[in-house]
Amino acid sequence: MFPPEIIDHILSFLQWDHATLKVCAQVHPSISRLVERHLYAHLAVQNINYNREAYLPLDLFKLILDNPNIAKHARSLRIVLFVFSSPFSLVTRIHRLQELEPILPALTQLEASLLSCNRFTPQHTISDFQLSCARSIRPNKSDACLN
Repeated sequence: MFPPEIIDHILSFLQWDHATLKVCAQVHPSISRLVERHLYAHLAVQNINYNREAYLPLDLFKLILDNPNIAKHARSLRIVLFVFSSPFSLVTRIHRLQELEPILPALTQLEASLLSCNRFTPQHTISDFQLSCARSIRPNKSDACLN
């Protein structure tokens, strides 16, 4: 077997290929620990079930609750906010993202965060959500960016 440093270097080339990393994690327990660092380095959360590589807030909460070590691997957090014209839709979808609030302080190694919104998202909604996130993520550890 290769030294862990070599395996870790190889895995670094796969950091955006979650499917391959998940397969690699099943090879051996020692490799699984190395994979975890790359698999959870860049987290994506969205308020609707749209992209299979992004978590719903409650799913990410459960994942970190079950495996607290995962939180220390997160270097970036992308929050994707989908809101459409219906007021009920707006309230429901924002409420879903508020489920993130308890886990944001656990992401102590965050270097960057990004809030992406669809083109139907009202500007006041974006601003309110940004303020809420800024209160939860330490400003000196995260550069919030709006897309």
